[in-house]
Amino acid sequence: GTRPSNDFGAVNLQCAVLNYAGGLDGYTSYYGYWYSGQVIPLRSDGNIDFSTPGWSSSTGYLYFMIRGYYAPAFNNYVGAATSGASISVHGLSMLSTPTTSQFTFAGTGSSSFYPSQVTAGAAAALVDVYITTSTATNPSNDAFNLMFGNGCQSFPTRNYITRGENPSTVMGTTPAARQCTPLTYFGESDGFTPYYGMWFGSQLLGFRSDGGIDYGSYGNSGSSGYFYFVFRGSYAPANQLLPAPSTGTTTTGVVTTGLALTLLPVPITYQLAFNGPISTTFSIPGIPAGTAAILVDIFVTSGWSDHQNIIVGNGCQGFPQNFVSVQGRLPTADFGNLARQCAVCTNSGQSDNYASFHGRWCSSQIVPLTPAGELDLSNPGNSGSTGFVFFVVRGTFGDATGSAAMLNLLTTPLTIQSAFSNVVKLTLNTASMSTAGATALLADVYLTVGISDHQNIVLGNGCGPDAMNWVYGPGRDPSAVFANVTRQCTVVTYPGGSDGFTPQYGIWFGSQTIPLRSDLQVDFGDPGNSVSNGYVWMTVRGYYSATSATLLLYLLPTPGTIQFAFSNGNAVFNIASLNIPAGTTAILADIYATTTGGTSTNDAQNLRFGNGCASHPKDWVDNRGENPSARFGAINKRCAVCNYPGEGDGFTPYYGLWCSSQVVPLRTDGQIDFYQAGTSGSTGYVYLVVRGYYL
Repeated sequence: GTRPSNDFGAVNLQCAVLNYAGGLDGYTSYYGYWYSGQVIPLRSDGNIDFSTPGWSSSTGYLYFMIRGYYAPAFNNYVGAATSGASISVHGLSMLSTPTTSQFTFAGTGSSSFYPSQVTAGAAAALVDVYITTSTATNPSNDAFNLMFGNGCQSFPTRNYITRGENPSTVMGTTPAARQCTPLTYFGESDGFTPYYGMWFGSQLLGFRSDGGIDYGSYGNSGSSGYFYFVFRGSYAPANQLLPAPSTGTTTTGVVTTGLALTLLPVPITYQLAFNGPISTTFSIPGIPAGTAAILVDIFVTSGWSDHQNIIVGNGCQGFPQNFVSVQGRLPTADFGNLARQCAVCTNSGQSDNYASFHGRWCSSQIVPLTPAGELDLSNPGNSGSTGFVFFVVRGTFGDATGSAAMLNLLTTPLTIQSAFSNVVKLTLNTASMSTAGATALLADVYLTVGISDHQNIVLGNGCGPDAMNWVYGPGRDPSAVFANVTRQCTVVTYPGGSDGFTPQYGIWFGSQTIPLRSDLQVDFGDPGNSVSNGYVWMTVRGYYSATSATLLLYLLPTPGTIQFAFSNGNAVFNIASLNIPAGTTAILADIYATTTGGTSTNDAQNLRFGNGCASHPKDWVDNRGENPSARFGAINKRCAVCNYPGEGDGFTPYYGLWCSSQVVPLRTDGQIDFYQAGTSGSTGYVYLVVRGYYL
């Protein structure tokens, strides 16, 4: 109880310190003691100094099991391995909110368990471990060593000694060949056992390749108890780790012209075929001169289950990989330079365990043209499949002249809901939601259907169920069957039937541009409906108008990219490093998401981005076909939404998921609120490609 500084000398040395109890402590270890997870500095010649302050003529042994070493990252990063195929460089990533797991043990048994893995691909975790034995077991004062890590279920030799034994003659070198962390629990002849349990801080526990941890109990005389983990971080290969947030690229170039939207009287259609990987440039006849970007709905169908991303825009030839190779892997570990003016449409397949049978629509995409008025297209990830891409160009972005409409964001978004039954044409009364002169709505659309029924919902001006806008099988020619698609209607795909996947909790389609009729109402149709019932819900976040002009779209010459980690809840994403102009109201962004684990890698959730989204009420139904208004809270917030399927949906993205051309409102400080609505505890990453801003 005396003041340490009164007794201590100059202890501010680069030395690890280990306390061996004895003398007046009232106990001393009979079986020896493991001090695990120690970081021991080396001298410049690679040796270690050793001394024993407090020594009183005793003799003994030190036994080292060296499991890794620290070296300057830049000296060892290239090639990862320094010597031996099993040596690789790892970096530590700390969790903002640690996760916990608890397990039981009994007797001398050994087993494996699967905690909430912190990072997909992690080799080890930074963990605080607590151990306690049950007083009801015999003996209740049991001394033993627990081993945690990779390959630790059994050892050919014991990993403890009796007082004074030579460790090397007992333990040999076998433990050194395994990535195991030994923890000593006192008891029996030690003369002491912890009544309140015992903590071992900052331990490095190695994972097996499948994310599990082996453990073995050595010297146990029949006791049982618990071990409890607090996972504070993970060690993953250095080429998978970047700080969060991490800036991949910063926006560059000077933007001088703001763009306004003009809806075409008659939309323009165009079709392009692909046969394996493609990188091409093409033009769509009929697009007016001076157009900087187009508002387009994109339909994709592939001949077989082949995951790929359709990339279209300006500078999109030879587009690099923009999906993770393994679910939950750090995006920047796989992504190339995505700072290009390209929209993206994900075609699921292969390890996703879902591929659209009837094709999929990616609607309301804002796609820049090249300076020559053309479009670049590529399909990274294609593994040889053939298929088609079908375009319906519904509008153009150009100078704010004449009838060109500017975006007006509502301070408080408005909501509308309607039921539908079988094949039907409805009129959604949105007159109270927009001002005179409005030509289109910016809305997030939610759908839920009572059965697994593939259908395409059309919303806009002159829309109805008579549109034929799907194919009868994978990879079929859309132009051979499509009809009545040249209407001012946005179209969204509700999967079902032969697709092999249908949403259990409903599905959101964020940032849709929905044309209005002259009476400011919206037509609804459900072509493909096979006698199912359901509901459509719209959260109207803004509208386009030429008479009440507010915001112009400014496309960035070089988009900015930034990545964030998320973990079971909410966050604030600081995008200041992207150099978005002060006063910006919203950004145009392509959003990529992948889940890494936590308590669930198969986690259905709605990712919310915007202003005031730090918390968000329920925005899903519990069972398909339920009335949303009976389940939803007050979701009229200024938040964009990206639906991430999982759990009861029967499908979760293995390669991650893109939500392209999203209009994301910014807070007044220029940052973005983020929220995982409906999460079951998953962690993951969000990667943003910011292609423009509204000012």
